[in-house]
Amino acid sequence: MPKRYPSTIEGKLSLAIQAYSSGQVKSLYAAARSYRVPYSSLYTRYHGTPSRSALSKIERCR
Repeated sequence: MPKRYPSTIEGKLSLAIQAYSSGQVKSLYAAARSYRVPYSSLYTRYHGTPSRSALSKIERCR
């Protein structure tokens, strides 16, 4: 089963994505290090995988 991240990690992931998208950091790896979040989580979230909390109950049960 995948890890469940606390809301603080979710917030940091969002901030890291915003920093990368706006050009404040040059790479996803640099954003992950700056915001101290797992690179793999940041990568998948940036490329469109929604957070587990964002999925509806029906989608989780599939």
